[in-house]
Amino acid sequence: MKRFTQKSWSKWLMLLAFLGYGSVYAQSDSNGESPVTKTYAFKNATVIQAPGKSLSKTTVLVKNGVISAVGTSVQIPPDAQVIAADSLYIYAGFIDGLNQTGVKRPENQGRVRAENPAKPTYTESGVTPQVSVLEQVDFKSAQLEEWRKAGFTTAHIVPYGRMLPGSGSVVSLAAHGAVDAMVLKGNNSMYAQFTGAGGTYPSNSLGIMAMWRDLYKNAQLSWEHQNLYKANPSGIERPINDQVLASFYPTLNKERGVVFNATGLLEAKRALDLQKQLGFPLILGNLKEGWTLIDQIKASNTKVFLSLALPEKKEAKKADGDAAWLASEKEARNERIEEAYKMYVAQAATFEKAGIKFGFAGIDAKSGDLKKNLKVMMDNGLSETAALAALTTNPAEILGMSNQLGTVEAGKLANLMISTAPYFTEDAQIKYMMADGMLYEYEIKAPAKKTNGNGNGNASNASFDPAGTWDFTSPTPMGEINGKMVIEKAASGYTGKMTVNTPEGSSSEDMTLIKAEGDKLSFQINQSVQGMTITLNVSGTVSGTKFTGNMDTGQFGAFPISATKNPGL
Repeated sequence: MKRFTQKSWSKWLMLLAFLGYGSVYAQSDSNGESPVTKTYAFKNATVIQAPGKSLSKTTVLVKNGVISAVGTSVQIPPDAQVIAADSLYIYAGFIDGLNQTGVKRPENQGRVRAENPAKPTYTESGVTPQVSVLEQVDFKSAQLEEWRKAGFTTAHIVPYGRMLPGSGSVVSLAAHGAVDAMVLKGNNSMYAQFTGAGGTYPSNSLGIMAMWRDLYKNAQLSWEHQNLYKANPSGIERPINDQVLASFYPTLNKERGVVFNATGLLEAKRALDLQKQLGFPLILGNLKEGWTLIDQIKASNTKVFLSLALPEKKEAKKADGDAAWLASEKEARNERIEEAYKMYVAQAATFEKAGIKFGFAGIDAKSGDLKKNLKVMMDNGLSETAALAALTTNPAEILGMSNQLGTVEAGKLANLMISTAPYFTEDAQIKYMMADGMLYEYEIKAPAKKTNGNGNGNASNASFDPAGTWDFTSPTPMGEINGKMVIEKAASGYTGKMTVNTPEGSSSEDMTLIKAEGDKLSFQINQSVQGMTITLNVSGTVSGTKFTGNMDTGQFGAFPISATKNPGL
């Protein structure tokens, strides 16, 4: 291979500029705003295509918000932003089965004062099924980013209210500039809960059940009347357009189900009783105590979203002024508390064992508790495969969106979660999220400080030792460049040389300002090009022996770079 001269290096950089390389490879930010390209290629990743199905050294190509190809020999178009994903793990974006992410609580939701408590209006009774959750969504809400950062790309959101607050919708958690752009499946559920109207009927659960039966049966009569009138209006009283009753029609026709926020055992049992009496498709959402209802759930073909919230482990305490407290009584109470706690945290495993597919509901949970709570469930019997299914394929199926969501397959929406290690391992962190084809990059926190073989920390307070020989590659519109980075320890830190191979030849340049902090590695290369100095800033993340980052050439643009450290060097 011929020597890569300064002239040819200059030619290479100028050609990159001429081709607009910098604009093609403009990096994403944490807000996912103003993408320059809508084509992305995650190259040589480990892809968990579906629960229990993993592919190695696989490239995922995304075009215009859709997964275009998944495979080991994918043709990458020249306008793609290529992300070296050798050390990364790609999953389908998580789906929240029931939440109010980004939903604004309406004002004046205090105690109802009905003008005629004996005959309240629908609104006074908390019956507003004609309301759409989309009327309450704030597309600028910080909650969208909070849940997206936790791995979720999609959520089934529901409105605030009482007995029948309105209809739920499946939305994207991408940073769209309008509510309509968020909608993946609008008004796909009727949302219900056992929340009384307080100052008027129905004020309790029994009243809610009675009113539910009346509304459902009146809706059936109204539907029949509408059909008769439509078939032959002659001699038939014109039906009244009742928006509340009309909201039940898709449920009567089994076109959409009823999602009951039934957290406790009694509420879940009452929802199942209503379903048995009336026959509507039922989804128990935010279920917290349902393990004794498994037979009823299976028999009625009820769908389930288990709560992602878990209780704090409690211990029985001595009651104030109870002089007769006995150690044996305290022990018995502790045993009952411990048994109830174990049943709760093992609920997901119990449903898995019973063969019931379930998703998760985050409506009462904190996004930051996701991994912690999943670990508790898995420590109590839930398998990794079932946990992943509950976050991806199961909610996609329950919400009727398996053809768009839940797996990493060509043709599906580009909703991806990309982590630095297998997601369920302790050290895994989310590096990228892609929602609706929008890319978000997150900072990786440095792991706990490690020591090298002789017991001393490395010279730069890093979790790795950068000294050694690294083989690197970087794609460009003119072909892939590659070479070696040789880093050596010095009294004041590190020194290094970077040898670059291109179709034009090769050249060795000094690496300066080498920094290794936490899991970050960065350095500079200064190159004279046509009388001016071009500074290449290289920075990225090290995971094990893998380096993934970017090479920023300033005015000539930025492009991905990945490297592997040679063992024993």
